[in-house]
Amino acid sequence: MKTSKNKELMTRKEAANMLSVSLTTLRAWTVKKIIKSYKLGGRIYYKRDEILESMIIV
Repeated sequence: MKTSKNKELMTRKEAANMLSVSLTTLRAWTVKKIIKSYKLGGRIYYKRDEILESMIIV
C-alpha cells in the first residue's frame, strides 16, 4: 500500500518479516515506542522509512 507522498505502508506481518522478528516482538517494540504504528480502518500499519530509521538508531 502506498500513500500520496510515496511512503509505503506495511502491515504488521510485512513489518515483522522485514525485521525478522515475531509479531509479539513487533508489538512490544511498538508499545515501547521503538517503532511508530498507524491505525487505519481498525488495522495497524507501519511506514517502511520509519522502520529503516529505527533500525539505524537501535
